[in-house]
Parts: sequence; C-alpha cells; structure tokens
Amino acid sequence: MTNVKGMIKPEEHFSSFEHSVLLSSFSISHSSLDRMNVVQIPAIDFDLAMTLDSGQVFHWERTGDGFVGAIGKQAVYVEQRCDLLVANCDQETITHYFALDHPLVEICASFPNDSVM
Repeated sequence: MTNVKGMIKPEEHFSSFEHSVLLSSFSISHSSLDRMNVVQIPAIDFDLAMTLDSGQVFHWERTGDGFVGAIGKQAVYVEQRCDLLVANCDQETITHYFALDHPLVEICASFPNDSVM
C-alpha cells in the first residue's frame, strides 16, 4: 500500500485515469477532451468559471478551456461551451455537484439589488 518512503502509491488508490491525471499535473486539454468519453449537460444561466473561481471550492484548477478537480474520488475535467457543460463524468454527478437542478434564475433574482453584490 505504501512505497519505500512510506508514501501512498497513487496507483493503489486511484483509477488509471485519475492516476494519469495526477501524474500529468492536470494537463488535460480541450483536444484530449474530444477523445474522452464525455457527456454534455445543459447549463442554462450557469457560469462555470464564476462558480469555480468564487472561493467556495478550492480543489479545482483551470487548465485548457476548462477545469480539473475531483468530485468525491473521481477525477473530473469540465468545461463550458455556451449553455452546455462538457465533462468526463456522468450527468447525475455533475448536475448534483453544480446544483443545476435548482432554479438558478429564481435564486439569483431573489438577491437584493446591492451594488456591492
């Protein structure tokens, strides 16, 4: 389970995809996404960059045209293409993680009209 230095061996705790993502320092690019098994998820009135750069989550890194991070134990690459999220993860996981099943327009409309916000 650990190597000679007492470090955890990534290959014993991550899938081969996750391990390759870790080893390549999250260097997934737009062109490699096109070769992956991906899903396209409607994301109307959603801004991926604003969400992941907001300071509410800390384990996402911008790379290429999107972001790489983890949802649970799964390494995920996601990017926004207009009103679609394109990801190497199942639709249910992405929808739940980003709360795409919530009425985002109504929620945002309920915020006070404050110039600071």
